[in-house]
Amino acid sequence: MDEMLRIVGDAVTELTDATFAEDTADRLIVATLPPSDSDWAAVREPLRASIRAVIGRFGELLSTGEDPWTPSAPKAALDYARLLARQGIPLSTLLLQYHQSHNAVERELLQIVHDAAQPLPSDELFSFLGHLRRLTDSFITAMTADVTRAYEAEATALPIPGNAEHLRKVLDVLGAAHAADDIGGYPMAGRHMALVFHPSANGDGEIDPVLVKSASRTIADAVGSHSAPLIVVPGSTEAWAWCTVPSAQPGPGAPKVPEQPGLRIAVGPSSPGIEGFRLSHRRAQRCSSLFGAIAFDVAVVDDREPGTATAAAFVDRLADAADFVRATLGPLAHDDADRDVLRQTVRAYLASGVGGAAESLLVHRNTVKYRLDRVREVADAETIATPEFRVALELAHWYGPKVLAQD
Repeated sequence: MDEMLRIVGDAVTELTDATFAEDTADRLIVATLPPSDSDWAAVREPLRASIRAVIGRFGELLSTGEDPWTPSAPKAALDYARLLARQGIPLSTLLLQYHQSHNAVERELLQIVHDAAQPLPSDELFSFLGHLRRLTDSFITAMTADVTRAYEAEATALPIPGNAEHLRKVLDVLGAAHAADDIGGYPMAGRHMALVFHPSANGDGEIDPVLVKSASRTIADAVGSHSAPLIVVPGSTEAWAWCTVPSAQPGPGAPKVPEQPGLRIAVGPSSPGIEGFRLSHRRAQRCSSLFGAIAFDVAVVDDREPGTATAAAFVDRLADAADFVRATLGPLAHDDADRDVLRQTVRAYLASGVGGAAESLLVHRNTVKYRLDRVREVADAETIATPEFRVALELAHWYGPKVLAQD
């Protein structure tokens, strides 16, 4: 019987390379999920991956002789269960999909056994089939128990107080799987500015949907949006929103995103159409990673503001940033109060000239000139004018001691 289990296990494993997972996933989507404009594109590939992983695990257990009575669900299966929880799809749908998948696998098993066991006497064949049925039943029981726990844990940890259907459509669009004309009345045409909300640093770590809704409307009004914002809540610590905006570039007179009580806000650039919807969100997500990483506390990080995109590009490469800053700024890269004043002065000067620097730093023009003379003692005018020098100044400004040389 062990040899037969190995043969069957090898054949089951081969199903992961066939079209079985794709075909089964397509049938399950039609049979268990309601019709959708997106044809459930965001779910399809994770479901296929889950089916392949579960079948591969079962085949491995049979082939290697491991004890199949205490298997654990593979990561792809747990991830799929969590995805359904986040999208607001009922647990009963997940369990129904496992039941129908189980039936499909058993049909394949009968064909595999028929092909492999033709020389067996009928009594041995029936005994083997009975044993195999017990193994498959116990395996699927263990799988459904594991994915149920994963689903329930995700549903508890990531409550979705907003509209689950809107969230599902947003995820479809962000995944480039679907192009919608609108989501809940929010138009995909025009220019979009994405917002990513997190609780403030002194909050309890949970996002407050009421605060997010109020803040999104306030921000939409402030930036001149011509439609209500689109708001979704993908988890307990984060919320996303989009506003339509009338202009493409921030410009000197463009309205800023105002701070909102109880929230930290990352802002993406305005960008047109569905791809702009995605791009602005990706940039806002990148900017949101600056919270807690930079050298100062801030309530709004705006990709449209000078220097923000530069800082965000290095947020997960601080060692590279430190090397770059120290190599480019030389003596100006030392972490002390005097060098900090010089760095901030030359940064302001490069942004807006002597007069602008004096105004922004609240000092006399002669003070700015004196400080610039001190900067030129360690960096010549040609070096100061390079793009690399400007980037290094921005990184030093945003990350401070994390990238500066310590004396």
